[in-house]
Amino acid sequence: VGVVVVHCAARKMNATSILNWFAGGLDTNIERQLAFYGAYHTHPVNQLIHFVFVPLIWGTACVWTAYSPKLFKSAPYWCNLSLIGYAAYAGYYAVLDWKTAIFVDAFYFGVFLTANRIVRKEKEEALKAAKAGPQGKPTGKARPSYRAAKWALALHVLSWYMQIHPGHAIFEGRKPALLDSFVQSLTLAPLFVFYEAIWFLFPGYRADMRHNVELLIKDAHANM
Repeated sequence: VGVVVVHCAARKMNATSILNWFAGGLDTNIERQLAFYGAYHTHPVNQLIHFVFVPLIWGTACVWTAYSPKLFKSAPYWCNLSLIGYAAYAGYYAVLDWKTAIFVDAFYFGVFLTANRIVRKEKEEALKAAKAGPQGKPTGKARPSYRAAKWALALHVLSWYMQIHPGHAIFEGRKPALLDSFVQSLTLAPLFVFYEAIWFLFPGYRADMRHNVELLIKDAHANM
């Protein structure tokens, strides 16, 4: 947050430009979206760092939101704010490229479900502890230990550090994409790392799209 505030102040951004920086850039053109994010991530080591730590950032955010109350009383344990976040990402990815989104959304659904199961287990342990007072009397309201949230915070901070310092400052030599388009970057990062993995393992996958994205990245670099 501090870095973002300093960035906005240094660029002397007015209210309109701050709004455009914060929420602008997103559309339904998959090639343009991948090229925007890809222009800041061309070094293979930086790409590898993001491949590891972007899903960690997304997953740790799922852990935090999994502590939120259920959206309605009779809902399953995973029906909370984390579900809204997952649905927003999954829906947007399906609009961009539904064929690839089948696999991307399945992967992040697994992350989402794992985060919720971890938090549910912690809540169940807290409930058992609350019922295990002297002579079986409840010791009070069951409160989770937030152990998972604390681990998530540590991993979240580490993940951001690895991307910003070694990833961008040392290997890439370019500022992070979020300094130019905040929400767009946070939205595209989990999708971009998936495409990078697919194109590394299967270079011929959506070859025309990959070629067009690479041309757009070259144009973006020429204008940077």
